[in-house]
Amino acid sequence: MNFDVVLVAMLPEHILLAGIVLLVALDIAGASTRETVTVTTLILIAAAAAATCLATVAYTATPFAGHYSVDAGASSAKAILLALTVPVVLTSCYSRRCTARVCSWLRTAS
Repeated sequence: MNFDVVLVAMLPEHILLAGIVLLVALDIAGASTRETVTVTTLILIAAAAAATCLATVAYTATPFAGHYSVDAGASSAKAILLALTVPVVLTSCYSRRCTARVCSWLRTAS
């Protein structure tokens, strides 16, 4: 098993995992909802960008033979799924408790 192949082939997953750890740390630190939503959105965009890069260069690898493989089609599907998750996160934030905070922040920003 080549660790370089594992790192590159699973880069979107590694970004999401690091994001989960960061979000748990932010929750423990008592971060605001706006900060958490911003970090979540940035993590999803970074993971989608990584998947898009893998699909663009047609990266093909099998980091774990017989268990996990990556090709351009899988990376494209992953990029699309991650990109479509961003509006879902923003919409769910809008419809929950942070509506008042986000709306007041948007009013002051405009």
